[in-house]
Amino acid sequence: MVFFALSFGLSLLPIVNFIISGPISLGLCICFINLLRYGELRIDSLFDGFKYFKTILVASLLIFLVLVGLCILIISPFVPFLPEVDSSITSAFINLLVILTPLMIVAFLYVLVPFIIYDNPGITARASLKISREMMKGFKLKFFTLCLSFMGWFALCLFCSCGIAFLWLLPYMFSSFANFYENLRVAYGLPMNTGHNFNNYNNKYNQNH
Repeated sequence: MVFFALSFGLSLLPIVNFIISGPISLGLCICFINLLRYGELRIDSLFDGFKYFKTILVASLLIFLVLVGLCILIISPFVPFLPEVDSSITSAFINLLVILTPLMIVAFLYVLVPFIIYDNPGITARASLKISREMMKGFKLKFFTLCLSFMGWFALCLFCSCGIAFLWLLPYMFSSFANFYENLRVAYGLPMNTGHNFNNYNNKYNQNH
């Protein structure tokens, strides 16, 4: 009975991880976008993602379904030829690229969704996906280049520090993503969330008025 309970609990871990990863990622985006805007890092902002729980969960599910559907669409034409496919490393690498490249391009269309949901309280998940697609037009390569700039640091963190250095790399990455979004937000004319009370921002506002 205990074994069954443990097995059932472990089987739910991927589902639980999927459910909470969206709000947690959104919380990180909130934390670093507000650090960029107001110059203050508030740890409690990490949990603000749960205020948008339903929207970010639906958005994550929609993105997941889009990627799964695309993956099936890419693989299905090759299924009849699987027994004849060369199993060499080179062939496997090429096949992997064929699958991952379009998936990565589509995934890049939705990288701004957490920021958009935060800056537009009340927005629907589908609307956030649509706005993200529009904002990323012409900027997917730039975002890809930004991601590539972290690869060297990622390898160092993974192999030279047993993952400990990720404590420094992840804040740097999220700060870069926040800056990337903020530049596009201004160019796109999207409003920003002003619902938080930040001391530095209020002081600057009072000095100017």
